Amino acid sequence: MEGYKLLKLDSFTTAINTADKWSEIAYFDIPRERIYALLDNHNIELYLYTKETFSGDGSTTTFTLSNEIVDSEILPDNKGAVLVFVGGTQTDVTVNYSAHQITFSSAPASGTDNIVVYYLFKDGQVEIRAVAPVGTSGIYRPLFNDSINRVHLLNQFDIRQKIKLHQAIALPEDFRISVRIKSSVVVNWDSANYLPRITIPYIDMDLNDYIAKSEKVNSKQELFDSVLKTFIS
Repeated sequence: MEGYKLLKLDSFTTAINTADKWSEIAYFDIPRERIYALLDNHNIELYLYTKETFSGDGSTTTFTLSNEIVDSEILPDNKGAVLVFVGGTQTDVTVNYSAHQITFSSAPASGTDNIVVYYLFKDGQVEIRAVAPVGTSGIYRPLFNDSINRVHLLNQFDIRQKIKLHQAIALPEDFRISVRIKSSVVVNWDSANYLPRITIPYIDMDLNDYIAKSEKVNSKQELFDSVLKTFIS
């Protein structure tokens, strides 16, 4: 197979979740004529942000967010956990994580929704699943499920805590990798000013080459059937 790669956010199609219900927030369809092997021996990343806006009044310096924020035990040095923009300009604030509040050194100017806050939130569950192609009645296989409090955090080099897929799997063309969330907090994807991330390690290969080298399957249909069998076993 070809070299180790990272499937990243820009390859996924993203969507907004429905609060308090399991919702698909991102998906990636395996390309035609390819097979992707998702790896369980390298870290994944899931940095999911929500967005809140406030209106400055020229005197208020402290604002309370609706949800808990990922704290220093989760994100090293709190880098990127909270990003604040006033009138479109990124602004430094002091963050009180226990009270989920931000405080400005001086009051933002008056304006309607002129304060925009993006932050990593603590709420709910995240699931990554492999989904069979259309026509198979939505059959899927869970690959990862964990508290969202744990999965915002880690890059490939963080040695304190590892977040990995619970199992590896090889998926041929037309299968889907689906990221789902159950949370009362809505994920936000709409800004270029912060860095939501989905990172899943994989290796890939030409599908026909894989079949030619395989000792277990001799055609795309046999490969499809063998993968699907693992979903329902």
